[in-house]
Amino acid sequence: GDLARAVAACTSALALDPHLAPALALRAVARWEGSAFEPEDDAEALADLERALSLDPSLAWASAQVARVHLAWPRPEPALPAARRARDLDPRDPRLERVLLEAEMQMVFEQMSRVHALGFMEVAGGRTVADEVAIRRDLEGVAGRLAALARRAPDAEALTLLARAQIFLDRRPEALATCREAERLAPGAPRPRVVRAYLALTAGDLDGAAAAIHEAVRLGDAPQERQRARGLLRHLDREGVSMLDLAVRKASDPAEGARARLRRARMRALTGAVRGAIEDVDAALEDGVFEPPERAALEQQRRRLAALADAAGDGHDARWGLALLSAAFAAREGDGPAARRLVERALEVAPGLARVVKVEVLPAQDEPPQGR
Repeated sequence: GDLARAVAACTSALALDPHLAPALALRAVARWEGSAFEPEDDAEALADLERALSLDPSLAWASAQVARVHLAWPRPEPALPAARRARDLDPRDPRLERVLLEAEMQMVFEQMSRVHALGFMEVAGGRTVADEVAIRRDLEGVAGRLAALARRAPDAEALTLLARAQIFLDRRPEALATCREAERLAPGAPRPRVVRAYLALTAGDLDGAAAAIHEAVRLGDAPQERQRARGLLRHLDREGVSMLDLAVRKASDPAEGARARLRRARMRALTGAVRGAIEDVDAALEDGVFEPPERAALEQQRRRLAALADAAGDGHDARWGLALLSAAFAAREGDGPAARRLVERALEVAPGLARVVKVEVLPAQDEPPQGR
């Protein structure tokens, strides 16, 4: 593909001149975009980018790429100075401004998580309330600059970031409209769908969240698109499970607790965390509150998930699980070709799944679903 050719061309150029900073940075970007986006891939990309910047500190786009690698996890603290350096080197490039605004927004979210971790213990002293007000003010500022950027240079990525800010500012109708506009500008981009999934999740609409997540996964055929969506999915999983953790802790009786654990299990399954979902189903079953028919159905689902996890072995379930669950979703909607692609993607990550997943049962032809 183009990424492989870019890596080969840069390697050839570096063989002639090992100190060619643009070639070193471009090769790092191409390798990272085509990688599996594991920590070791990040480390390799960051090492090459920092070496390129040591050779030529004026490479604004290389500094922005350092920020993007950190933001994919997300790690806003090391991303922010790199994003600022990139924007300062080329203040007129809207793409660099967008990376900086994403880093600033992720930092606000990080501060928000820390404040929420305090709980209500420090409310009496006014600290938590004051911090909440300051955080909201910061987020309002980022949202305003994102809106101005999107007006000046219409871009699906900037709109996606704006929608995330609008959600946390409780502007839900605006956030949905912004997601739809981002999807219109970039019909093949998965990230606006992931944000729409989070919007559905925070409204308690797990079915809507599932539909948007799996739509995003099906769109993310290109490795770089999968990477862009993966960072958001990590955030969605962390925030969604955290929200449901609170429901589990607040449960007033065993039945309510068991139901909350099943909702958390479903949230984990939606983002591919199959082993975490199994743990929650086990905990819900231990509460002993289900009637025999419902308990039997839960045990059957648990066995299916366990069979997948056992077959996958050490494969990272957030990667194969999401692809496999999305394949089932696509097959249920009659999209056989997408289902096949997603099953094959899961098998690439965890070949052992072939023992329990049959690709051949899915339609092989690109035929539209039959009308009624």
